[in-house]
Amino acid sequence: LVCVGVHGQMWLFGAFLALRLLAASSVATTFVPDEYWQSTEVAHRIVYGTGHLTWEWSAAIRSSLHPLVFAALLYVLKALGADSPDAVAHAPHILQAVITAVGDWCVVSLARRMLRRDAAQWTLLLHASSWFGVFCGARTLVNTFEAALVAVALNLWPLEAHSPAAVRPSATATSTSTVTAAAAAA
Repeated sequence: LVCVGVHGQMWLFGAFLALRLLAASSVATTFVPDEYWQSTEVAHRIVYGTGHLTWEWSAAIRSSLHPLVFAALLYVLKALGADSPDAVAHAPHILQAVITAVGDWCVVSLARRMLRRDAAQWTLLLHASSWFGVFCGARTLVNTFEAALVAVALNLWPLEAHSPAAVRPSATATSTSTVTAAAAAA
């Protein structure tokens, strides 16, 4: 987890994680078909060989990066013999909740680094209280995954506080941030 522990803010990550895990434990509905057809259904097909693929997969116009994250999780569950139907159904939501919590932490970390203290506090309040963010944060939508990766990439980008124009990137910071942003776009 690239953002956790920076500036000693583990408590904030813990709070975001608790919020996201609570949301994940309450997912009992479908918001949009893509939360299954473009992620967990594809991951299930990769690991178990069964599952329906929509036309986007047949036409090869979708990136496999997002479903591969969940396929890796399902493969680990399968290898451990812990792939009960309940685990296969809920583990992806838990993983997405963790990924989203990392993104949440990075949004606030970036705000703390780049903005005045009061603006960073408003960022924290508004970000944490967004009902739609809470509603979608544990759902296996590619957009939720992308948003978290973009937040990580921006947080890693070497910007100086209160001076967005003053960028002095190191090769490592630039590479890490660029790779993360590219993964979000894949």
